[in-house]
Amino acid sequence: MAHGREQHREVPAIPTHVKAYRCAALYAWRKTIPTVTKMLLSLCVLFTTVGLSAVPVLQRTIVETTQPGTQRVTETPCAGVCPSPTLTPTMTTTPTATSIPSPTASPSPTASPSPTPIRNFIPLVAKPATMPFVLSNARAWTNIFDRVEVSGEVANPTAQSLTSVKIVVNFFDAQNQLVTSASVFTALDVVVAGEKTCFTVVANPPAGWTRYAFEPPTYRTTTDGAPPVTLVASRGAISDTDDYRVVGQLQNAATIRVRFAQAIATLYDARGDVVQCGAAFVGSTDLEPGQTSAFQIDFFSKPSYQDVTTFRVQTDGRTR
Repeated sequence: MAHGREQHREVPAIPTHVKAYRCAALYAWRKTIPTVTKMLLSLCVLFTTVGLSAVPVLQRTIVETTQPGTQRVTETPCAGVCPSPTLTPTMTTTPTATSIPSPTASPSPTASPSPTPIRNFIPLVAKPATMPFVLSNARAWTNIFDRVEVSGEVANPTAQSLTSVKIVVNFFDAQNQLVTSASVFTALDVVVAGEKTCFTVVANPPAGWTRYAFEPPTYRTTTDGAPPVTLVASRGAISDTDDYRVVGQLQNAATIRVRFAQAIATLYDARGDVVQCGAAFVGSTDLEPGQTSAFQIDFFSKPSYQDVTTFRVQTDGRTR
């Protein structure tokens, strides 16, 4: 009191977190004083929600000033629950509407082309061959005498021995026209069942030839078997003149005389292709029972034999 006038002091509003803390404290007492706790909790909820009407609070009013973008805040006491402050919105510029482009029609899906079937030329069941055929390891080149040589191997997949096996080679030009043809018999006289042997066809250089092809081999069947001539030893190497030489010995393992005993050698490169085929008789030509004789096969028609990596020797001869 001063000068006989009654002054009212403004009571500050209780913060919300203080109200919540008080309510939590009252809730902790509910086990000891259940009835009082319920009453106090009810009052706390009422106090938190609407506030005490006896306590004056301040109402905050936000007023726009005359200067754009600034505001003035005033506070006046109010009784009971103060309404939430409202902010007078400032004028905003309405955005200009932009035109939305019309959607474009999606292209119609095109049908995927049907896959082309792959033809499998490998037979599901392998059929046994019924006639001799030339293997795929043949090679052709021009020798030092300007003649064409084609060397390869022929196989006998039949169940019989074959003799007089003849190899025919046809030469074609770029227009697939036949230019010339050449042939040769295998050096091995009798090709037994399941065996193979080499050949070399020599021909004059066909004019304009670009490729060659083999005809099916011709042959005769025979009851003769392998000759009774065995290979005792063999060795192959490049000579001082860059030729290739195969030397060795043959022996007559039979009790009868073998005539025209010879050795047939096949030269191979690293890929297994035939480099060349050659043959030579033994020094004695014929072999008596148990006799051994040497042979020597010289290969010299190629410009170089550096590609030779291995060789094979077969034996031949006649017993009648």
